[in-house]
Amino acid sequence: MQKNLLDMFGGKSTKQDSKSTKKVSTKSKPSAKEDIKPIQSNVEVSSLPASITTLITWESGEPVPYPFLVSMSRQLEDEPARNGKIDIITNHLLAIACTTPEDLIPFVFICLGELRPPHEGVKLVIGTALIVKAIANATGRTEKDINKEYMSVGDLGNLAMKSKKSQKSLASMMGCKVETLTVRSVYKQFLEIARMEGNNVQRHKIGCMSKLLSQTKDQETKFIIRSLEGNLGVGTAEKSLLVSLGRCFRLKDAYMAKKPLPNEEELKKFGKKFKTIYHRFPVIDQLITKILQGGFKLAEEECHLIVGVPVSPMLAKPAKSTQEIRKRLEDAKITCEYKYDGERAQIHKKKDGTVQVFSRNSKESTKTFEDIQPIVVEHIHADDFIIDSEIVAYDCVKELILPFQTLMHRPKKGSDGEPSPIQVCIFAFDILYLNGEELIERPLRERRRILHSVLYPVKNKLQPATFLDTDLDNLGDFFNEAVAHRTEGLMIKGLDSEYEPGRRAQTWAKLKKDYVKGLGTQDESSISDTVDVVVVGATYGKGKRSGVFGCYTTAIYNEDLNKFQTICEVGTGFSDQNLIDFHQQMQEHIVPKPPNEVQFGKNQKVDVYIKPFVVWEIAVADITISPIAMACYGDVKDDSGISLRFGRFQRIREDKDITQCTNSHQILDMYYNQTNIEE
Repeated sequence: MQKNLLDMFGGKSTKQDSKSTKKVSTKSKPSAKEDIKPIQSNVEVSSLPASITTLITWESGEPVPYPFLVSMSRQLEDEPARNGKIDIITNHLLAIACTTPEDLIPFVFICLGELRPPHEGVKLVIGTALIVKAIANATGRTEKDINKEYMSVGDLGNLAMKSKKSQKSLASMMGCKVETLTVRSVYKQFLEIARMEGNNVQRHKIGCMSKLLSQTKDQETKFIIRSLEGNLGVGTAEKSLLVSLGRCFRLKDAYMAKKPLPNEEELKKFGKKFKTIYHRFPVIDQLITKILQGGFKLAEEECHLIVGVPVSPMLAKPAKSTQEIRKRLEDAKITCEYKYDGERAQIHKKKDGTVQVFSRNSKESTKTFEDIQPIVVEHIHADDFIIDSEIVAYDCVKELILPFQTLMHRPKKGSDGEPSPIQVCIFAFDILYLNGEELIERPLRERRRILHSVLYPVKNKLQPATFLDTDLDNLGDFFNEAVAHRTEGLMIKGLDSEYEPGRRAQTWAKLKKDYVKGLGTQDESSISDTVDVVVVGATYGKGKRSGVFGCYTTAIYNEDLNKFQTICEVGTGFSDQNLIDFHQQMQEHIVPKPPNEVQFGKNQKVDVYIKPFVVWEIAVADITISPIAMACYGDVKDDSGISLRFGRFQRIREDKDITQCTNSHQILDMYYNQTNIEE
């Protein structure tokens, strides 16, 4: 069964010696026939409730029609509540699991907006210009007419759907019969487009997209376009989908065994269980396969850490004061580490000596840090390992940590082909796996001891993170020392804490210099927070800023709704060069209407709308309620959201995807943790 589920969808083994999936060239042709053996679901469809059976329009074992996914997407668009969205997703997943379970994998990938697990690097990245060409080919319209209409409509999906209704399609003009699309056929065509390479790749991609669009009907067209744009935008956020999968499999087991259905509390438990397993083993196609083979028991037994597959990193919650940390950790023994201003790096070494580096968003960055590989191999004495670390730009002559932006703009090679002139230093702070053994359930004090036993420091190249085991009453001097060494502040961790993949746990806190002023004094209430936001709009500058954007509208991420919600304006902190560079960068991301994935306030005014693509770190003075901002709307006050005052640009966070910006839950926590809260 594993072959049926993985091989047929372009998956690859996660064995340590596995090779990357070979890309499909532009000359390769899709298989004319889908050689897929049915998987027995062992569930009688007739035993399912009407809420499920009414969704099923195909026979068991038959490919799931693509209109089924479209129908779910439309329902999610009309459902504002997260719990309601989870119910809708769960029901649709269950319908597939009980009829054609092999189609769960392509269905889930399309919903996630992914084609393969992130570390495999298979992305469907299609620019607006290519999509416009494909729409023109599929509808018989000119690119000029489509671009003109796009400036007024602002939604390529709706535009394409409208164009297909009013124009004869390419297929009809050629006298071709339009076949019903299936979830697996759409996924395979997406995968083919993503893996195209070679000469005239753009022409081939346009041709493939045109062919796909010629097969669509009505709403199918809109959602195909949204997938090509990389934004299905209907509420299938990763968190909601993972929870729904856990609930789906528990319900399927109950129906299969003909036993009473689990209550809501148990369903929540299995939603959490699925997330936990996934964050240890974020290869969702193989995880689904294991559960279909042997249930959660098999998944828990076999889906563990594997060298070469990045673990979802454990994250820390921001803290503004030692009092806040004390409340969280209570009487736990703590340790403090320097919080380095660099790029989070999970370093994997296989038994054959292969070294891979993964960023915090699970993307491979090995080629960016080729120069660290021999150092890691020579000075970490182990057959295989997974180490969590921070890589910083480093001035070896002055022995100083360089700014984060220096690292982000570090060339891989010098002009003469030699190693990059900007050197880096690895500061290792945790070890998750060593010599075939998983360590994440061991306490931090033990993991650190193990790390130090195998790591042999190299000055200015590889070092353990500087730490101090102390108590909260005596960390003022260490905090000041950390700041003096050009770090961001401190990480405060429970010495007995486990490593919890994918969680922003209570047992880890970050105390940044931007959060706290006066640490170690009587005044711990003077606060300046930093928040990670995405840019969603801009207004033109005046006076000295004429000709560029003078102010930007930003947003945070609401993971429950899978929407970006406006939170503040940012108009300070820019250098003159910043203003020029950002104005140029924004041009290709400007859209005529508010993007589907962004919620603007009714009275919010911008000169241009910008499709989210970049994360900025900004400093703010305080957090307040606002009738205009949409962030956390209605959570504090019925007719208001939460806004940030005096947003000041700090830096670009190139190491973060847009959904990894500050989220609505974090903003609420920050609001309620303020010393003085508006009534």
